[in-house]
Amino acid sequence: MNHPTFEGLVLAGGRSSRMGRDKALLMRGDETWMVRQARVLREAGCRKVRVAIGQGAAHELPGCDILVDRTSDVGPLEPMAHGLLLLQESHLVVLAVDLPDITTEFVQTLMARCDEERGCVPRTASGWEPLAAVYPRSLETQARDHLVRNILSLRKLVDFGIGANLLLPWDLDAGEQQILLNANHPHEIPEF
Repeated sequence: MNHPTFEGLVLAGGRSSRMGRDKALLMRGDETWMVRQARVLREAGCRKVRVAIGQGAAHELPGCDILVDRTSDVGPLEPMAHGLLLLQESHLVVLAVDLPDITTEFVQTLMARCDEERGCVPRTASGWEPLAAVYPRSLETQARDHLVRNILSLRKLVDFGIGANLLLPWDLDAGEQQILLNANHPHEIPEF
């Protein structure tokens, strides 16, 4: 039996309009949120890490391939589908840049819940958390199909993956849910 292998994708292409500045460049300690997410993915065991950025952004990150959104304003499905297309390992670990409390341990637990064929998606009281999840390579065709059909919701892709037994749910307890709180407004930036 083969064990799953992983690559990582940091989603840093949003417009950050509610934040008023680029979230990827916000600082936690001595590193930007973008650098931090890439480091967490590497520490968790991802063999390669890519960073998806929006059109017109000029981010660079040593040791990471940069994916520039091909289409603007379609959300995270487009870079995720692109990441699945480029995937050389069996699974893609996706992390949004605006999850400043994510930990290496959380990502490792998420990866450990995967098997050779299936990824894993956390579920909170609010529903699926598709921007901190692991997707198997086998979802690439469906992701592209959703793009073509303009079904841009990642939660709909997760519903498909759960129904097709390609994704496993991970129901988070209250403490685990706190790790996935995202920051969209200046007053939500955690103090470190």
